[in-house]
Amino acid sequence: MKKCIAIISSAAFCTSILFGCGSKTVTEGLVLTAITTSDYAELAYNVEELTEKSDFIAKVQVQETSGYVYPDSDMIYTQITPEVLEIYKGDYNEEKLELRGGYMTYADYHSAPIFQEEDVTSFDTSKYTEKELETAMIYYNVADNYIPQTGDTLLYFGVRSDNGNYQTTYDYQGLFCLKDGAWTNQALTVDGDWQEPLATDLLTLSGAAAVDAGQQAVTQTIDGITYTYSKSNHETMVAVPDKALIAAIQGSVSAE
Repeated sequence: MKKCIAIISSAAFCTSILFGCGSKTVTEGLVLTAITTSDYAELAYNVEELTEKSDFIAKVQVQETSGYVYPDSDMIYTQITPEVLEIYKGDYNEEKLELRGGYMTYADYHSAPIFQEEDVTSFDTSKYTEKELETAMIYYNVADNYIPQTGDTLLYFGVRSDNGNYQTTYDYQGLFCLKDGAWTNQALTVDGDWQEPLATDLLTLSGAAAVDAGQQAVTQTIDGITYTYSKSNHETMVAVPDKALIAAIQGSVSAE
């Protein structure tokens, strides 16, 4: 795996926004972004393969999310507490749904066991004051994977993990978000000189189209501080009508 560290916000600062006859102070928080790009040895080429390799497939609504540092690594994972709406494959027994990437406070990130080892350090923060780091956030961007928000409706493809939870099948390929009646995956490559095989297969489904990604930077406000996380680099993404993708999944499950 290749890892690039990028700082997308150099400091916390305050701005004043006018509201009628008064003003409101907005504090922008420091966000340190780790961007990872992976050379994947194996990915799904079509919906049938994505379905076959999954232990669990379901439509869920996000009730809560939290980030944690995966054991023996410096990688942030996101855990989703879901409300399961429909199950298309496998069983659900109150497991957490996980994916690589996410965000958490710098203090919590840096207190992870791996950073307590003498020969392991997180990236250089020498240009920042202790006060800035006290309220800073770490954002791990893995292959432009979408980080779910509370209230999102997701189509989740998962494989059983060593910790007993589910993790997304083929990493970023196993997570779709429902937008305006269509399933989207902002990390699938459909623009540029190369189109991902899974994206090509999805585009053959009835009503599917490549659409403007229209991704906005995600913002999060904690204790009066607003943090802004970088948006996807992809300009285009696949949008597949809800019924079309679900029918394709059910057909693949029936054929197993």
